Amino acid sequence: MSARISGSTFKAEQKIRWGLLPDRPDILYKYLNECEALASKFDELDAKGLFERAIDTLVEVICDPCVPLHWRRLCLDNLYRPIGCLRRIQVSSGAHRKLNKKMRDINMLAKYFLSD
Repeated sequence: MSARISGSTFKAEQKIRWGLLPDRPDILYKYLNECEALASKFDELDAKGLFERAIDTLVEVICDPCVPLHWRRLCLDNLYRPIGCLRRIQVSSGAHRKLNKKMRDINMLAKYFLSD
């Protein structure tokens, strides 16, 4: 991705990834809002990269047993936002197939890492 995110967005991303403030869901919501706002200023390729980065960050959280369980579940519950944004900007059927495969992989990982 050639587009850069701001320092504050990067810091929020790190707090989310490592679950540093698990009782502050507003950090996650603000981060996702910032990603959507930034993507609207980027070209399609950079926006795609930004949403993929957000998805990957949330998936990493979901799969990290060192992060509090309620934070991991919150990240799973909010994965629909970057996935939906990515789905809207992708137009080729190949890109949609790739995203569908990623969603299947995420479902499998979530069942494994978040099962009771």
